[in-house]
Amino acid sequence: MASLSDRFEPAHALKPSSDIVALMTLEHQTGFTNRVFVLNKQYSDAGLDDLVAYMTFASEEPLPGPISGNSGFAAGFARRGPFDAKGRSLRSFDLSRHLFRYPLSYMIYSTAFESLSPEVRNKLYRRLYDALKAKGPEGADATAILAATKPGLPDYWK
Repeated sequence: MASLSDRFEPAHALKPSSDIVALMTLEHQTGFTNRVFVLNKQYSDAGLDDLVAYMTFASEEPLPGPISGNSGFAAGFARRGPFDAKGRSLRSFDLSRHLFRYPLSYMIYSTAFESLSPEVRNKLYRRLYDALKAKGPEGADATAILAATKPGLPDYWK
């Protein structure tokens, strides 16, 4: 589809000042929330694997080049933390090759994540931990950040 003009007036929805970083972050939040909703509605190992892959950016395509926002969203979003003792946060952006700097979604702090049953959340924690271990140093950084900033993690995260 080359144009949306036959469906609605794009001038009312698409703005030249739209912040690409904010839009990509919203897309990530929506994808996460949709996957959690499906998993809450009907658990499956495939659904859990899909959520793990999504949260660890396993299928993320590299950005074609550096991007930047134009509204101050990126700086404000990153300032919200939480931060570990080294000042690192899962809310840190990369914006050169990937949207986020660390390969674990900040949505792990969300109420949507907390809506998962304890049994599913425990399975998810284990699979996330294993997926991050497989990512090498970047995964180790994400693991350390989460261990320092997320109360109630299973002991193997520490």
